[in-house]
Amino acid sequence: MQAQGIISTLVLTVNDGILSISEAAKRADMSEESFKEYLES
Repeated sequence: MQAQGIISTLVLTVNDGILSISEAAKRADMSEESFKEYLES
């Protein structure tokens, strides 16, 4: 899915310190809590 690819890219940018979790969650159109679940998996 295209959405999964976008989220994966955002996770990488957070892990690399390019984006904050809050900014990445906003760009993914999801809550910070939901986005954090992707970071932990």
